[in-house]
Amino acid sequence: MIAATGKSILNGIAIGKVKFLKKEQAKISDTAADVNTELQSFEDAKAKAQEQLQKLYDKAVVEAGEDHAAIFEIHMMMLDDDDYLDSIYEIIKTQKNRLLMPLRRPARTLRKPSLLWMMNI
Repeated sequence: MIAATGKSILNGIAIGKVKFLKKEQAKISDTAADVNTELQSFEDAKAKAQEQLQKLYDKAVVEAGEDHAAIFEIHMMMLDDDDYLDSIYEIIKTQKNRLLMPLRRPARTLRKPSLLWMMNI
């Protein structure tokens, strides 16, 4: 006998066959099939992020003032940082990694110096 726990939608007892459903985990490869496609995907994602950040900035200026909205402006500047972009392009080109993999590595690399910089403020 198997005892199952969970949230009941009915009060009472039910008799019948039990069916267990399991979701299949999607397997996503870390390796890009086509480097040019991955580079274009990154450019598209970057443009969309800049557009969304601009909308957030505009809304924040109205609701919280320009000083508080500056955080979104800084994030937009980070998306144009040459060192950050070069490291992402290099990872995609040389290691043929998919889009999400290169984004994690430079972020970890930049995190330490930025934390040290912030401590000195």
